[in-house]
Amino acid sequence: MTQRGEATDRDTALETLATACERGQLDRTRIVRALDALASEANDDVDDAVLKLGEAILNGTFGERRHADVLEQCVTLVARAPNRRALAFYRAATAVYLPTPRGDQACVLRARALMALRDLEPHEARFVAARLVTDAEQSLSGEPARTALAVLGAASDDMALIMACRTVLAGELPLMIAALQELSTDVPATTFWEIATPLIGDRFSDAVLAITDLIVEAKRSDLVPGFGEALAGVSDPDLMRAVLLSLTSAHLNGLEQAFAAVVERAPRRALDGVGDALDLARIPGQQALLSRLQQRLPETSA
Repeated sequence: MTQRGEATDRDTALETLATACERGQLDRTRIVRALDALASEANDDVDDAVLKLGEAILNGTFGERRHADVLEQCVTLVARAPNRRALAFYRAATAVYLPTPRGDQACVLRARALMALRDLEPHEARFVAARLVTDAEQSLSGEPARTALAVLGAASDDMALIMACRTVLAGELPLMIAALQELSTDVPATTFWEIATPLIGDRFSDAVLAITDLIVEAKRSDLVPGFGEALAGVSDPDLMRAVLLSLTSAHLNGLEQAFAAVVERAPRRALDGVGDALDLARIPGQQALLSRLQQRLPETSA
């Protein structure tokens, strides 16, 4: 009984898609229900039917209106397995823009189509990703730029990521952090901090913590000394303490240089946090740095 019901649901769903394409009439509610019914079905017949529907929407078979959510479902279902027949569909979907007073409704569609394209043509996807990073319209979650950054990162396209940070992403804090997270270890520390230093400050505590996690998780000891220099922009003692303790617990190289920088340059308000972290640090110059920290306290309080 269950198998028959499932087969009937599948057949009905396929018939709904086929009828819509034949008549050039799209009932969104029925189409969405049909696509939902096919979500657990993965075979050539289903893929062909869903692909035909997606192509029909993009080709104007149903008129000028394009339902972004329906197209998203089509891309998701067809992309479950590599399908080169869908290549043209994915390419076209990455270029769909549906501006409305509430924003572009196709942001997520372009992101999903890019990921599907990457699975088939990773080299081509890099160039599409470079275009999507520059999209003026982004969703609240940062799509399609966030997915585009991931595609560029997977391809180790550091130059494209750096140029994006220096141009179109400037001022877009969450996307800047996402781009920094995608940079490979081939990027010199000096270049990394040219981009990241403006993000280090009390106003950007989330960015500071995200960069800390990036350094710790990737074991980027080469970035630690520069982080100490950048932390001169942090005056919040709790934030300073949290960052330095994270670096200390990770047992990374370069800690002594980082502590030396914050001991000399950190604002007075942050020195209590510096001292707490330095007390727990196991570095060769710990005592000398503690002495210098004590010297600074009366200097900065004067």
